[in-house]
Amino acid sequence: MTTRRKGIGTTLAVGIFLAAITTAECAYLEQDNQKQPQPAPERIIPPPPPPRNEICRLVSRIRVGRPLTFRNVTIFPLRLSPPLAHSDYKTLDESLSRGYIEILEEKHPEVRGVLVRNNSRYHVFLMAGESLAGGKQNRLVAEDVLLAPHGRPVRVPVYCIERGRWTPGKRELGSGGFAAPSSIRRMAREGASQRAVWDSVSGLLRETGSRSENEDLAAVFKNDSVSEEMGRYRREIRIPLPETVGCVAVIGGRIVATDIFSSPGLFGKLWRKLLDSYVVDAIPRNKRLRRWPAPPSEEEVRRFLERVFRASFRERSARDAGRIVEIAGRGIDGEGLIFRREVVHVHLTPRPEVRF
Repeated sequence: MTTRRKGIGTTLAVGIFLAAITTAECAYLEQDNQKQPQPAPERIIPPPPPPRNEICRLVSRIRVGRPLTFRNVTIFPLRLSPPLAHSDYKTLDESLSRGYIEILEEKHPEVRGVLVRNNSRYHVFLMAGESLAGGKQNRLVAEDVLLAPHGRPVRVPVYCIERGRWTPGKRELGSGGFAAPSSIRRMAREGASQRAVWDSVSGLLRETGSRSENEDLAAVFKNDSVSEEMGRYRREIRIPLPETVGCVAVIGGRIVATDIFSSPGLFGKLWRKLLDSYVVDAIPRNKRLRRWPAPPSEEEVRRFLERVFRASFRERSARDAGRIVEIAGRGIDGEGLIFRREVVHVHLTPRPEVRF
């Protein structure tokens, strides 16, 4: 009897032990089979798209400098290290002063064209928006042109910026000494009608209090109050030369224009004309604003420039040397002049939907 009880007790103990082991094993297996939390996938940031052409290559190497602000104008210097171009391009003003080029009315003069001959051994750059004085009426250059040395006469597209004059007999033109405001430069690039340009000039004359019987844009730049204002901006906004190759211009808190060159020397020659063109656009806005909005940050300017990487490009032959690249993208458009695989000049403007 005692032995039987011992056997039952032993059997019961072994059963309890085995049941405990089975329960623990089942619990372990159940826990092991449960879906374990997975770590969050690593966010992969795609690298910037590789440069597709000379303009993308140039922008990819640009460094945005610290902004310089006076009143409602902010200028972001753009630097390039090392410079991509060392070409000795001559500008309109220095070429005329040294007798390198001659600018004439056509044999059968037209409002929208003049003839330019380069008699020198240099390449001569005419920037879109630069003014021409004399001839039958004052004009502005409608698009970037690079004149080859010792070339044939080249028909350069222009716009009239003096509505009330057409003087018979006068054929030769010189430099007007200024570049049109960025708003009119954009109109020229987009192929606006001559009447639209005249209307814009009339509006600017009125807004700046400039008087001109011929409705001449030059009267704005000769206006004493405007000249004094431009002088103030020149003294206050001094960008570092010669390492600067371009700039982003901001008026009233918004980007209005970007001008970039491969050559710091060429930019340095045209810097004063460019600054004056931005200032003339800003003067009427000064009167309308009670306070000046804050400009975008350096990072926001950088992101604006990088829109070029996602833009579309269309090429066509330039008027003489090189080729023109038209740029159209989300929030950005513009045009660049390319010669021997380097950017002579690119002009960029924001599209209306760009907001900072």
